[in-house]
Amino acid sequence: MKAKKLEEDQILRIRDRFDFVLEAAEAEAMRGLLRRLAATGERVTGDDLAALERGARERAAELDEAFDAVRHANEPTVLPDERAARLKALLSQSWRDRHGRTATLLLPEEFRFLAIPQGSLSPEERTSIESHVADSWRFLSSIPWTPDLARVPDIAYGHTRSWTGPGIRGASTGPGSRSRPGR
Repeated sequence: MKAKKLEEDQILRIRDRFDFVLEAAEAEAMRGLLRRLAATGERVTGDDLAALERGARERAAELDEAFDAVRHANEPTVLPDERAARLKALLSQSWRDRHGRTATLLLPEEFRFLAIPQGSLSPEERTSIESHVADSWRFLSSIPWTPDLARVPDIAYGHTRSWTGPGIRGASTGPGSRSRPGR
C-alpha cells in the first residue's frame, strides 16, 4: 500500500491551483469594482471594500472546504460516498488561467486516484504489484535449487502473497507445490 493516493508534490500542486483561483477571483472582483467606479465616476466607499472582503472570505472558505475534501480523500481509508461526490463536483468547477485557458479545479487524473474507494492503489498499480508475486515465483521456480533450498520459490510466493491473502499456508496449491498459479 502507498502511504497516500497522491504524492505530496501532487497535493501541493492542487493547493497552489486553489490558491491561484482564489487570488484570480479576488483580482476579478477588484477589477469589476474599478470598472463600475470608472463608469459612474463614484468614489470607493467602505461598503465597497466590505463587499470585497466578504466575497474574498466566502470564496476562501469554499476553497478551503474543497481542499479539505481533497486532503481527506488522499488518505488510504474507505472513501465515503459523500466525499466522493464532493470530489466529483470539483471536476465540474472550472476556472481560467492568466492565458484564458479553462481548466477544472481537480484534474481528471487527480480525481481518478483520489476516488479510489479503499486503500491507496489504483487498479493498474494493484495489478502491477500482483504480477510481481507471480513473476517472482516463476523466476525463482526456474532455478535448480539444492534440496535444502527447494522451497524458496514457495516461501517467497507465500511471503509476497500475504499482504492480499492468506499467504502460503492458505494457498490452494499447498506448500512445496511447483504448480503455483501464474496470475
